[in-house]
Amino acid sequence: MKGSVPTWILEKSLPSLPPDRDEAAKIARSARRQFRLAVTDDDLLTVLREVDDLFRTIKSGEDELRIRSFYLPHDQSLNDLSSEYAGAKLLAYSELADLFATITRSSKSKRIEVFVNNTYLNDADRFASTFSKNLAPLLTLEKELIEAQMKRFQDVSLSTKYHGMICGEVRLHFQSASRDRRARAYNSLITQLNKSKAELIDQFLELHALRRVIGEKAGYKNFYEYATRRAGLTDTFRSNVHLFRLLIQEFVSPLTSHVHQLQWQRLSIEQPEPWDLMFPADFGVPVMSRQAFPLERTFVDACRYVCEAQAPVFEAMFNSDSLRLNVLPYADDEGDTTYYPAYSSATRWVRSHDPKNDESYLLMEAVPQEIAADLIFYETGCLLFEQSRPSRYYSLPNANTSLSQKIAGHSLSFLSHRAWGAFYGPMTMYAREYGLTELLMRLPLACALDEMEEFLSKARISDMNVFRHAWREIAKRYRIPGTTEISPGFFPLDDAWLYAPGIWSAPLSGIIDAIALVTVLGVLPLGKQHQDLEHSMLRLLNIREGVEPTERLLEAGYPSPFDEETVRKAVFTIADFLAL
Repeated sequence: MKGSVPTWILEKSLPSLPPDRDEAAKIARSARRQFRLAVTDDDLLTVLREVDDLFRTIKSGEDELRIRSFYLPHDQSLNDLSSEYAGAKLLAYSELADLFATITRSSKSKRIEVFVNNTYLNDADRFASTFSKNLAPLLTLEKELIEAQMKRFQDVSLSTKYHGMICGEVRLHFQSASRDRRARAYNSLITQLNKSKAELIDQFLELHALRRVIGEKAGYKNFYEYATRRAGLTDTFRSNVHLFRLLIQEFVSPLTSHVHQLQWQRLSIEQPEPWDLMFPADFGVPVMSRQAFPLERTFVDACRYVCEAQAPVFEAMFNSDSLRLNVLPYADDEGDTTYYPAYSSATRWVRSHDPKNDESYLLMEAVPQEIAADLIFYETGCLLFEQSRPSRYYSLPNANTSLSQKIAGHSLSFLSHRAWGAFYGPMTMYAREYGLTELLMRLPLACALDEMEEFLSKARISDMNVFRHAWREIAKRYRIPGTTEISPGFFPLDDAWLYAPGIWSAPLSGIIDAIALVTVLGVLPLGKQHQDLEHSMLRLLNIREGVEPTERLLEAGYPSPFDEETVRKAVFTIADFLAL
């Protein structure tokens, strides 16, 4: 098993920071002057090229720091540099805002349309209005508050990506066959959370008040309008999100209570407690077959079956040590642990693609075995999306691609089910059932959190009592655990939303994954229609992005996630497989 730090990490110097404010301002002023004086198409291309080079440099540095941090997770200097880098990036964006405002207001913008992608001018206008210079100090403070909360999550082994996901070896205590051991682990976690609860609430109220000021200073009616614009979403899309939430509430939420009832019946538990939630059955969670190790080799072999054309790419990644897939042991495992490499306490994963050098990374550490295959192929699908993005046209960073990328990820995850036998052996069917159950439970929660984020973004006061009351009403409608007697909530209900990473770091964006999931499930991927899914995914990888986030997926042949029929098919796909 490969476990050493790559030589280049130890020998190569750290990436330099993005241009400081003075240098970024100089670049922006120069580009504005060139744009105003541009006469020929070559003059315009020079400006586009300079901007593109700057964005590529920033992204390349970010990716390199993420990769370095994966291999050296305890290097504080890397953590400090990553934070400093993010701050420098914000300042660089603020200096470019004036340039983008000039471009979007100029009649010359029509002439550059042949050189840029469909969303370039819209993205330029978005940058101009959401990263303007007068917002830079506020956005920097927002970044600092978010970073502080992400560190608090990490300190208690909570995921900074998924709500309520326990990471690292701490997770094993929550999956022990011993109910007493699970209870001790849970009570220990709650004790730790309570110690920082007052600070958590104070910082969220500070963040909420700050975001109200950001929205107002940016010229928007409220932070909701600002956040929608910053995320690259449209009013039409957000209106459809409202319809999507209603459909999930009607067709999916009722199933979650039934899932919990079956769990308590399997465990013969009459009074379920929060520490029982992560223990699905007496025989525990799905675990991988010993024959699956090393996972990198099994993964490459599976790719020859799931995505044959890309298999040589992953073979090369494995040989260059840019493919690393390590999992946690499983709870109560007293057998041979040599299958599992030494790992730190943190569950983490990174994917990255550098188009300039045509280098890709897929790195995972201490990933829970029960979700490993799903996560590996989901991240692989996202990586294939990044590798195949057309580079013929100039583009700006655009969150619009997030939906398409997540659809690619979920598509490959479902297509990979045919190869899961190589990973889970006799537990393959159970692993698929476990994964689909997790996906089902994720949908109502994602919608409830999105509705809460929308409420918070529109709220004109920063009052925790008001926020808690709103959450109780929202959670009850989606039947979130803790709102009924059937199942307890993992976190105390009133504050459960505060432990959602997206509410802090990416408001109004968490719902995207749920929409992508329903889109893929609507193809009925577990039956004969898997060929339809293959064809749609292939088309998705080769179509340009549209202004509306859903344009690309519809052109690729996926169903609209906002149609009732699609949601019904998604529910049928899961309910039929799980025999609900």
